[in-house]
Amino acid sequence: MGLCLIAVSDWGPMLWGILQVALGLGFVIFVHELGHFAVAKWCGVQCDKFFVGFDIGGYKLSRKWGETEYGIGILPLGGYVKMMGQDDNPANFEAQLAESQQSAASPEAKEIIGPQGQRVFVNPRSYMAKSVPQRMAIISAGVIMNIIFAVIFAFIAYGVGVPEMPCAISGTAPSSAAWEAGLRTGDRILKLGEIENPTYEDLQGKALLGDLQNGVECVVQRANTGETETMRLIPRMMGRISRLGVSPAMSLRLSNTKAVVPGSAADKADHPFEPGDELVAINSVPLESYADLVRELALHNGEELEYTVRRGGESPKHQPFAPREGGELVKIVVPPAPLKGLGIVATLGPIIAVQVDSPAAKAGLNVGERVIAIDGVAIGAKEDGSVGWDPLTVEQQLQKLARDEQEVKLTIANEKGEEREVALTPRVVDWFEGAETESEPLALSALGIACHVQPTIQATVADSPASVADIKAGDQILSARILFKNPQSEEAKEAKGEGVDEPLPVLQDETYVSGSVSWLSLANSGQTLDLRDEPALELQLKRDGKVHLVTVPFYTRSDAFSPKRGTILDLQKEMRYASSLSEQASSAITATKRSLLGVYTFLGKIGRQVPMTALGGPVTIATQAYERSSEGFGKLLLFLTMLSANLAVINFLPIPMLDGGHMAFLTYEAIRGKPAGEKFVMVLQTAGLAFLLMLMAFVFGLDFGLIPRNL
Repeated sequence: MGLCLIAVSDWGPMLWGILQVALGLGFVIFVHELGHFAVAKWCGVQCDKFFVGFDIGGYKLSRKWGETEYGIGILPLGGYVKMMGQDDNPANFEAQLAESQQSAASPEAKEIIGPQGQRVFVNPRSYMAKSVPQRMAIISAGVIMNIIFAVIFAFIAYGVGVPEMPCAISGTAPSSAAWEAGLRTGDRILKLGEIENPTYEDLQGKALLGDLQNGVECVVQRANTGETETMRLIPRMMGRISRLGVSPAMSLRLSNTKAVVPGSAADKADHPFEPGDELVAINSVPLESYADLVRELALHNGEELEYTVRRGGESPKHQPFAPREGGELVKIVVPPAPLKGLGIVATLGPIIAVQVDSPAAKAGLNVGERVIAIDGVAIGAKEDGSVGWDPLTVEQQLQKLARDEQEVKLTIANEKGEEREVALTPRVVDWFEGAETESEPLALSALGIACHVQPTIQATVADSPASVADIKAGDQILSARILFKNPQSEEAKEAKGEGVDEPLPVLQDETYVSGSVSWLSLANSGQTLDLRDEPALELQLKRDGKVHLVTVPFYTRSDAFSPKRGTILDLQKEMRYASSLSEQASSAITATKRSLLGVYTFLGKIGRQVPMTALGGPVTIATQAYERSSEGFGKLLLFLTMLSANLAVINFLPIPMLDGGHMAFLTYEAIRGKPAGEKFVMVLQTAGLAFLLMLMAFVFGLDFGLIPRNL
């Protein structure tokens, strides 16, 4: 009995979330149909049915009041109002006429003009009997109601409070627009185009739908100085969609579900971290923000650290994401985090991006050039085949030189193979580079350049697993997959049990292929592995035109460390409230306008800047609604604002079968003085129906994973 009660308790929040989503989505459909229904009644039209959902096959819950049957249909993909003499297919004029026609002798009969100019008499309560302006009002009322309720949803949301991610930065993807502009961990965008105090979602929208030529002007507050700076960020295509390359800010609070990565340095601390712990200090240095945490981790990489965490305590009542007070302070000693490696040294590719105001930019390094040696030591393999500078750890070596303010000499080769020497002083880096795509390049932040790590093996580290495997210099890595010999962690068991360890595509023939998984990504993925699972990388290598497989186990390196210790942090959020009714109304109207314009912009860029696979159907909508509901009622309401605006715009597109298509036919009738001809309508209607059916099949394919998104 006790177990049953616990299970029901655990299911409670999920069931409540599902109920909120069902009611919310149903209400958006309800208000749309209510608009049609209310104006139709006001115009004197007889309404036979009012349904949310479609009663396919007669499956429904319904009750009749007066002349109208109200109900919920079994197919939850919309709703409808059945009016006398109205059909969603304008080509069915004869059927509509048969339903509405009355004798010319009847004193109540209303005379109308048919498609061929004929005079016909219909019931005055028929939709057909109403004037063109009245029918336009009936058709447009659903869209108008969606816009009105979008404002209402947003108005309530800003009253109860909306959890939002601030437009702050935890890291930038190397070679991205944000990285090249020099944005760093802790920087915050105060103004994004015309948007004051934007959210991270605003930034994502500007990146996805932004101007790829002119970009967007931003006002940025720098984390290291507190000063503001105006810059222009220009989104660029990364994979199949445009991005700025910014990762959202993290908080100092550990996740409520899992505090640390299994097998990580944090998992090996002298005392365990607990979910919900709040980081307060490192080595007695107070932490006020994620940028402070990153700075201490970066500057003390490879050292033992003493974390101070707050366990328990409470945040202010109306600011649940603010720092907590009370509870107890717990000190936890965390060991260094040695890198997990294979002993494979790949090839450092040409420079693909140079950061603004970086040492490399000031020294005149250019895109397309290669850094082939530092202080005379080759990057990759030396002439005798031994390892020089490993591309994956060269940044750590540069950091040691930077702290000593030591100048280095770089040997640079251009595309023709001509070499030159450049002297510069590396900079101390106290921020993290982040990534949005699997095909991320390597950032040598101390220099301010980004390069791809190409899958050509140059050497193997002595006494490493790779040194005893069948691997030779010049081998090309074609594909790879991670295997688990003795899975103990839940992640490894799940991967092994479900066959997740399928071959992953890597770079082909030394050429970077956009969207592929890079060698650097595979090396980075090894840092989250638990060595108790005995993970290994199975490589498909090409040598002298032949392909062979080798398996190389991961091992713990003694010469390189990761600054990240394995704590799992929540995203940074802030609770946003309107301070007055006027601000609440203004924010609601602004949110609705942005949603409406955002849908138009999105549709205008489909097939060009936005791939078709970015679309989503009912399953995607329900899933996203559930995710928003888990963040709070205010967040769900803002999602419904967006959805209601989306429904308004989509329904008013001039496509037959949609409200916009009806409006187009009514406009045609107003100009000509009679309805469009049946053949003309039939052709357009058939084309419109075919388009909608294909679109629905496509989005359902995306929803159920039958069509890969590949975003």
